[in-house]
Amino acid sequence: MNKGISPIGIQRLLLFSPAHNAGTKVQENFYAFEDLAVNLVSRGCDLTLLIIDDNSTDGSQEIYRQLTEEYNFLEVICNQENIGNAANILIGYAWALEQAGKGAIIGCLDADGEHNPAVFPRLIRTIVSGKCDHMIGTIVYPDHATGYHDRHMMRSLASFQSAMLDMKNPTYIQSSGLNLGRPEFLAKALEMYPAYERFAKEQYGEKSIPKWGMHFVIQFLAHLAGAKMDVAYLECLGVPPNRTPQKTELQAEAAFYHQKGLREFTKQLA
Repeated sequence: MNKGISPIGIQRLLLFSPAHNAGTKVQENFYAFEDLAVNLVSRGCDLTLLIIDDNSTDGSQEIYRQLTEEYNFLEVICNQENIGNAANILIGYAWALEQAGKGAIIGCLDADGEHNPAVFPRLIRTIVSGKCDHMIGTIVYPDHATGYHDRHMMRSLASFQSAMLDMKNPTYIQSSGLNLGRPEFLAKALEMYPAYERFAKEQYGEKSIPKWGMHFVIQFLAHLAGAKMDVAYLECLGVPPNRTPQKTELQAEAAFYHQKGLREFTKQLA
């Protein structure tokens, strides 16, 4: 006898996605968010998706406007100036925490089209089971077929970041762009962030808080707050970005400052 689909164990998924000039990519892959919403509703869970547009210049805002007219689970914020991915991640977590009541879980998903939103029910079940408090999604090679300079940078730095998070299994991408966590630990992470930012700027100057790498900062601060971290190995949904060597170098520099700053910040708390 078919007993139907069992409840997923939460009442609401609050998901946000920072985006810059990504409207076409989001529109192409939006069927996956629609499927996710249907899947979750069938299991007793509502989806709210926020897209944070970082002052796009390619007409993305019009695409998002059309999507909000069609899908009632979608909300959009349009920045009046470009503030960078890191600042938008902080905005997204603050937005989610304001709405997170009992039975909610918070997720973050980069808008580059690499990660398939269909994985969220599996990640939710892992957290609800008590295995962990925070899931990190990481795409593995060969699906993540970026340039060799990009791939080696990400895998090398990811190994150090995984060790800092006390993870038994490593991520394959530094500062992975898919995250899912319990609100109580994410709230503590955001409470600690201003103190970390002040400390890092005092020690290393303004360049220590770049526009990239915030995913790992939040992961580490949540871990510092007591969250147990775990990783899920995922297939690549779309075409991965192929950063130039210059962009790769800047992202490696951002990771270096965050890793060093967070280690020293931890010592200050001891």
